[in-house]
Amino acid sequence: AVVKMAVDNLVKVGYDTIRQSSDQLLKRDMPPALVRVEEASVFLQDAVKLLSQDPSSGIGRKKLIDGSRGILQGTSAVLVTFDMSEVRKIVDCCKAVLEMLNTVPQITNFPELADFVKNLTPGMAQMIKEVDERQEVLVIKSHAELLQR
Repeated sequence: AVVKMAVDNLVKVGYDTIRQSSDQLLKRDMPPALVRVEEASVFLQDAVKLLSQDPSSGIGRKKLIDGSRGILQGTSAVLVTFDMSEVRKIVDCCKAVLEMLNTVPQITNFPELADFVKNLTPGMAQMIKEVDERQEVLVIKSHAELLQR
């Protein structure tokens, strides 16, 4: 029952994330990972029933192993999909700042420079905020390490 509640919560949060996201790759990749977790949860529930009736049930043991594996792999896929979406947001933010920086050679006077700095500041602040918030929580440590550089 505890595993089912945790799976149900993960699936609910996953589908809420899909609904709220504009990331098309997340919308494509997250549902199969959530389905995998849900199916694995059913395997675990079946395994509990079978093993309760017959502790040496071969089918029960197979469902237990397959369910456990599915929960782990599916949950990992959900987390990696979310991580990748978060990294794409950061990259988009960095690209926007980079595009603004590419306009520097066209600045010819102080009023233009003042406007440039005024327009650049919110984008830079957002980029720094995104990187700071995400670097510690990324599942893929190599992605976190890239953001710390």
